[in-house]
Amino acid sequence: MTLSSFARSLDAFLSGPDRVLVIRGHWGVGKTYFWDTYVSERIKAKSLKQIAYSYVSLFGKSSLADVRSSVFQNARPLSPEDAVDAEIDKRLSEATRLRDRLPWIRTATDLAKEKAPFLGWLTRTAKAAPFSDKFAPLLSTLEYSLVGNYLICVDDLERKGAALSVREVMGLVDELAQRKACKVVLIFNDKSLASDGDRSEFESYREKVVDAEIEFSPSHEENLAKVFASDHRLQRYFLNAAVALDLRNIRVLKKLRRMTDLVDQSLQDCSEEVLQEYATHACILLWSFYMRSEALPHSFVVDQLSSSSWSAYFRKDKTEPTDDEKRYKTIASAVRIEPSVFDSHILDYLKCGYFDHGAFQTEVQELIEKADRRRASARLNGVWRLYTDSFASNQAEVLEQLRRVLSEESELLSVSEYSGALSMLESLGDDPTDLMRRYIDSHKEDLAAMDRRDSIYARS
Repeated sequence: MTLSSFARSLDAFLSGPDRVLVIRGHWGVGKTYFWDTYVSERIKAKSLKQIAYSYVSLFGKSSLADVRSSVFQNARPLSPEDAVDAEIDKRLSEATRLRDRLPWIRTATDLAKEKAPFLGWLTRTAKAAPFSDKFAPLLSTLEYSLVGNYLICVDDLERKGAALSVREVMGLVDELAQRKACKVVLIFNDKSLASDGDRSEFESYREKVVDAEIEFSPSHEENLAKVFASDHRLQRYFLNAAVALDLRNIRVLKKLRRMTDLVDQSLQDCSEEVLQEYATHACILLWSFYMRSEALPHSFVVDQLSSSSWSAYFRKDKTEPTDDEKRYKTIASAVRIEPSVFDSHILDYLKCGYFDHGAFQTEVQELIEKADRRRASARLNGVWRLYTDSFASNQAEVLEQLRRVLSEESELLSVSEYSGALSMLESLGDDPTDLMRRYIDSHKEDLAAMDRRDSIYARS
C-alpha cells in the first residue's frame, strides 16, 4: 500500500462508522511519524469532527488509571469553544454525584470551565487545592468522565509496562469507542508483543474490539524520501542497498543521514564508483549495528567485510554454509560487497560518535586517484578494442583517439601502459616523440625513483 492510498484509508475511517482502527507494521518503519503528519494536517485544515485529539503512548505505563488520565490530560481542542463547552456540560452532568460529594471539586470545575481556554484545566486547578493526593483517584475518575467524542491515538502497545495487561488496554479502547463515542487509533507492532500471553490476549479481543486494520508497509523508496532529498547524489546507491537489506527503519535511515552529512564535503569530488562503495558499506554496517533483532549479527558482518569479497560466496565449497552465510550471500548477490577503506572509519564512528576527518579525507583522496587511474586505463583499453575488434580500415581513427587519450591521461597512466601505447603508435607509422617527452616531464620524480633494471622501465 502506497502512502497516498494509506492516507485515503485513514480518511475513510474518520468519515465512516468504524470506531477502532489498528495500524500495524514493523518496528521503526514510520507508523507514528506518518500518523502524526496526517493528523496534524487534518487539524490544520479543521476537518476533524471530534471535539478533541489526544495522543497517548503506553511506553512504560503500568496502570490503567495512568492511561485514563493521559487521555484527558493530553487532549487538545479541535472544535469551537461552544462545542467543547456543550460536550463538557454533557459529561459533567453524568458526574453530578461525584461533584456533589466534594465541594472543592465543584468549585474548581465551575471556575475552570468558565475561565480556561483549553481542556487540561481540571488537573492544574485541582493540583493547587489542599489534599490533592488524597483525592487523586477521585480526580482521575472525574477527568475520565469528561472524555467524550475524542479522536484518540494509543501508541506503543508492545512497550507497555509489565503490570498493564493487553486485556485492560483493549477493554479501555472498547469503552472509549462504544460508551464515549470516540474514534480510537491503535498503533503497534503485533510481532513485538512481549509474550505469548500478550499476543493471545490481543487475538482474543481483536474480533470484539477492532473494526478495521491496516498494514503500514511503505516502500524502501518512500521511507528514504522522508530522510534524503530525491536529488541527493547518494540516493540511488542507498536505495539499492536498502532494498537488498530490507532496510526501511526511519530511525536507522536518519542515523545514516547524520553520518553522511558529517563526511559530505570529503565525498564531493568522488567518482560514482567510490560513492557507491561508501553508500553500500554505510548501509550494511548501520543496519547490522542498530537492527540487531532483524539484521545479521554485527560481528559476523564485520568479519565478512574484513576477510572476504562477495565473489567468494560463489565458489564451490564442500562445507554446508550456515544460515547467516546464506543470507549474506543473498545480499552480496544484490550489491557488491568487498573489503573497503570506509569500514574502519564507519566502525569508529559507530563506537565513538565522530570521524577522524583528516584520515578520512586522505583515504578518500587515494580512492579518487585509484578510480581516476582505472578510468584512464579503461579509455586506453577502449582504443585497443576499437583496433583489434574491427576488420574495418580504421587506422586513422585509432591514431587520433590514441593520441587524444595519451595526451589527456598522461598524469594517470602507468609507465607500462603508456610505453605500450607508444609502441603501438610506432607500429602504426606515427612518431610519438612529443608524447614521450611530455610523459617524462610530468613523471620525472617517479621515473627517477624506478629501478633501471626493471624490464618495464627498460621498455619505456
